[in-house]
Amino acid sequence: MSSLEGVGRLVGTVFPATPFVTICGASSRRGPGFADLWWELLSLTLAYPVILGVCVLLLALSVGATFLPIGGWRHGISIGVGFIKAALVLWFFMKLRTAGGLARLSVLGTLLFLMALILLVWIDYASRSSYRGSEIMTGEPNAAISPPAS
Repeated sequence: MSSLEGVGRLVGTVFPATPFVTICGASSRRGPGFADLWWELLSLTLAYPVILGVCVLLLALSVGATFLPIGGWRHGISIGVGFIKAALVLWFFMKLRTAGGLARLSVLGTLLFLMALILLVWIDYASRSSYRGSEIMTGEPNAAISPPAS
């Protein structure tokens, strides 16, 4: 992409190259028509800007949740929004919807591994008495970090 200039560089920056490559290859072969390329054309004109707009709105939701007085829910909202954005990127931009079974299985395995790591970190955090996490487990304030009563 470093060799592109002007409009070509702008288009290459904004849109992923996969639909362009498919359309260019089809036009050079002169075999496929509009009926064969409608998905690539639709994805270039509508899908990517809409998905990017949804991701920006989800980012605004995540940032807005950090300022709401909802306690620990803001972290859950932010993590949930992050998972939704990652799913959109995987499904549309990384073409997981058309990928084979092995690619989908590897993504599933990676997500399960990530969830296991997050669960283990949360268990470690919640089980230590020097952190506020012990309040989550017991529901009682931790004497080690609570100020003395006067």
